Amino acid sequence: AVRAVQGSEADQWKGYGNAPAAKAPTSSGFSFNKSAVPIASSAAPVKFGFGNTTTTATTSSTSAPSGFSFTPKAAAPKVPDADAPPPKPKAEYGKPNFFTGCYLDMDNFWELEVDARANLFNLDKGFLNANRDTLQARIRKWYEHAGGFYRIPVQYVPIKDRDEYYARVIIKDTERTFFDPLHREKLAEFLHSMYHEFGSYGQAMSYLAGICLLGLTEEETASVLRKVVKEYIPGHWASEAVGFATNAWTWEAILQETHKDVAEHFNKMNFWPDTYLQKIMSGLCIHVLPFAQLFEFLDNFMEQGFPYLVKFCLGIIERFRTELLRIDSAVQMNELFSIMRLDASTVEVSDLKNILKNANRINVDDQLKRIDNIRSEAYDKKVGPRMNRAPKVEAFEPCTHCEVKKPTWYSDTHGVTCTDCKATLADAKDWELSLIHISEPTRLLSISYAVFCLKKKKKLHLL
Repeated sequence: AVRAVQGSEADQWKGYGNAPAAKAPTSSGFSFNKSAVPIASSAAPVKFGFGNTTTTATTSSTSAPSGFSFTPKAAAPKVPDADAPPPKPKAEYGKPNFFTGCYLDMDNFWELEVDARANLFNLDKGFLNANRDTLQARIRKWYEHAGGFYRIPVQYVPIKDRDEYYARVIIKDTERTFFDPLHREKLAEFLHSMYHEFGSYGQAMSYLAGICLLGLTEEETASVLRKVVKEYIPGHWASEAVGFATNAWTWEAILQETHKDVAEHFNKMNFWPDTYLQKIMSGLCIHVLPFAQLFEFLDNFMEQGFPYLVKFCLGIIERFRTELLRIDSAVQMNELFSIMRLDASTVEVSDLKNILKNANRINVDDQLKRIDNIRSEAYDKKVGPRMNRAPKVEAFEPCTHCEVKKPTWYSDTHGVTCTDCKATLADAKDWELSLIHISEPTRLLSISYAVFCLKKKKKLHLL
């Protein structure tokens, strides 16, 4: 069976828009024209940077940044797609069901999660205990960098249908974050509410929210997320991350100017930036850097935004330039990935300290003055053509019951099953896997095709 892939935000993320007016949040450094868009009243929808438009927000007289500003090309006609993830359900707002303060104010959180080393803290390496007294004050600076504009209440949308597509994704992510069910449920309800505000969700949002919530309330954490989503890396956490792909190629264009030999070497090796920068530019180095280095990275990112990501990635190039140029065959490609992704098997803590130390010394002021033009050209030359020429269909093995729809569930008794058929199987009690984290093909990242094809070929698409 074959399903057609819908059109998406393809042209929406081509270039960053106007900087905010004088009272709006500080621009991330992408453009310098001023514009003001008032925030709507509580009854009107507000769009925070990507995905579908919907949510309510309290009234504010402060001018909002306008986001991206260019005239998109005419979108291709959308093909009806019954097997795509369902559209975002209508938000049913309500009161929060859980404590909305910071995690460190919850009884036994430290013992149950930090000392027990929950998944979020795998790379803690004693940093949190060593900095317990100053941790909240440090995280609070991230909230201060977000500015007053984003300090609006969270509109809570409690999870009522745990089988709804994004609700399942969020719940799975919280299970990979904390041990205690109460801590998971608190995070899940918060993320579900932010998903309804932003119109989309990415796993990196759960990583960043989990860390922010150590020392911030949910309302304060929401302010940080809005700053990141709206100004710093818009479009990175969307279902089709056109913003990330465009920014990755924008960085490559800057690399061409600052380290031309390395850029040309990467091109010769067919080593594309949107295949190795995800964990840094979208994941913000969470689950990559040990906490001592991660917090230094986040301190700088929360203050500077996307320009710091540019400088940090250039810092990797400067630290490993000799090693990168030495790799000259396809059989060594894994070494390139290992360096640029900062894998612990290759990159030592001393290397990370060197990169962090030098990142703020790297001068890209000239490139940042031209960032909108660089980004627009990157989209036109790299991202747009790839989306236009990529297949608009996706093959999959259908549900074993209806033999039509794409399966989203698995059990030993019933095999692969779509959501509609699952609802009819009253005797099915043990649904072991929900098929929500398959790396499916997109029209942006060629690496996704490889992972998908490998899983299909080896019949491992349920894992």
